[in-house]
Amino acid sequence: MLFTFKKRKKNSFMLLLFVFSSLMLFSPDFNLVTSSASSSGTFPPPTDGRWNITEPTVVENEFIKLTNRVLIKDEGSLILRNCFIVIEHDRVGSLSIYAIDNSSLEIYDTTILTYTDSPWYIGVDNNAHLHLEGSTLIGGSDRTYSRELIRLYSSDNIVINNFITHTDEAIDIQYGSHNLVSGNNISHNSASSIDMTDSCFNVITNNYISYSGTHGIYGSGHNNIITNNTITYTRYDGLALGGNNNTITDNIISESRRSGLSVSGSNNHLSSNVLFNNSNYGLYIYKSASNNFLSRNVFFKNNQGYNLSQAFDDGINNTWFDPVYSIGNYWSDTDGSEPYPIDGKAKAFDPFPRGSDFDEDMLLDYLEDHVYGTDPWSSDTDGDLLPDGWEVHYGSDPLTNDSYLDFDGDGLTNLEEFYNHTNPLVKNQMMYLIIVITPLSFVSLFSLKNLLRFLKNRR
Repeated sequence: MLFTFKKRKKNSFMLLLFVFSSLMLFSPDFNLVTSSASSSGTFPPPTDGRWNITEPTVVENEFIKLTNRVLIKDEGSLILRNCFIVIEHDRVGSLSIYAIDNSSLEIYDTTILTYTDSPWYIGVDNNAHLHLEGSTLIGGSDRTYSRELIRLYSSDNIVINNFITHTDEAIDIQYGSHNLVSGNNISHNSASSIDMTDSCFNVITNNYISYSGTHGIYGSGHNNIITNNTITYTRYDGLALGGNNNTITDNIISESRRSGLSVSGSNNHLSSNVLFNNSNYGLYIYKSASNNFLSRNVFFKNNQGYNLSQAFDDGINNTWFDPVYSIGNYWSDTDGSEPYPIDGKAKAFDPFPRGSDFDEDMLLDYLEDHVYGTDPWSSDTDGDLLPDGWEVHYGSDPLTNDSYLDFDGDGLTNLEEFYNHTNPLVKNQMMYLIIVITPLSFVSLFSLKNLLRFLKNRR
């Protein structure tokens, strides 16, 4: 029997379990059913023995039940493409699909899961390489979490565009370099979703990480790039960074029970990260950290209810602004008129703070909170389709629906004036589109006032 599992959608956990349960009811008990048209190489033994692969092996479009370890070694290779794999074993410890000794493991568009108390993991070591793409990996129940679902104990691995859920650590990188982890949806793990230990020159980008039991990303090492990740709902810090010379940019970190981002290394560059609604500090720097550069980060409503700064610095000589352009960070609790104080023994401060505008309605969050009473989370507090900043600018009430009013009596409501880009306080600014024939033949957009001025000058 062949089983072709089409590429999954994210967040399809319940659908997968339903499909899998149906297969278990109506499928015979087998290790592997193969098709000579789509598979080749070394196939597993007929009993529950180990599947050792030492030559190029390709398995496509198959339903597989694994009851023992899969080991790729001696420069062998295994490609799994569009397969559905069930882990079922009663061994002590975890069943693994593991590549060592300059071998390679490639997995594409494949679903791997367990429905019993059978922990499992995928791993590479000793100069082996993994390419994991477009697949769904489900670790198991709360009792069957493997310590790591993906172990990268080598370099030059690629893990992209996968859905990974229900394990201890989703991805563990140890002593490896030049690994790419990108575009993955990682959720509901009991420990850190991505853990790096003494690893360097890795790129962690565009991942969506949620509901981590400890940290979203926890890492040590140097020269790593962590950028454009979204991390939310973590029990500890959203991103905890050790090591030196790392680049941390454009990440969105929210709803952490501790700090959004913590730093214990030196000479790291942190810029343009958005840190909001974290229970403690948006950013926490430990006393072991020094000479870090922090600028253009957005701090929004962290440490609420404690009447403290949104950041903490216990380190040495950390710089809270861009020294070239004299640009600091964006803070929701300041209007930028005075230096922003940072909690901690370093007695640091941001000398060039800027008030943030989290909802981009042209009103600083500080003014929305302390002056206008509008919602800094919403660009349209009263829901009348007029942005709060527009209403404040023209003297309208951002807390009352007044989009139907006509302030200047020219026949256009405030909402129409907004969409026509006209002034609701000045009459006769309806727009006309005219074509003016000149030697250059151009099209211009004129207000009625400008049109009359143009015709007068043409006489």
